[in-house]
Amino acid sequence: MKRQMHMAEILTKVEKLAKRGVIVEFKEFINRGNVIDIAVAFVMGAAFKTVVDSFAGSEKGPGILGGLIGAMFGGKQPDFSKKVLNVNGSDIPFGAFATSALNFF
Repeated sequence: MKRQMHMAEILTKVEKLAKRGVIVEFKEFINRGNVIDIAVAFVMGAAFKTVVDSFAGSEKGPGILGGLIGAMFGGKQPDFSKKVLNVNGSDIPFGAFATSALNFF
């Protein structure tokens, strides 16, 4: 008898959960705050990347840093993306790494 009541309670709870629906559960999930924090961080990170790209340069142009280096070399715009270091016959593309590191930080 006790076991049957336990099963009845479980069925009642399952029915209540089924009636709530996916939309209500999704709203509760969104309103917890973690998802909103992640979304805000994602947008801020994308905006910060734009600022760093304008300083360090990107595919679109040399950026402020490239312009300053060009001014120091008499107006010539150096292209660091193709700079390589040859060690024992192996090419190490340190220019691409330096550009990526500046974009990362």
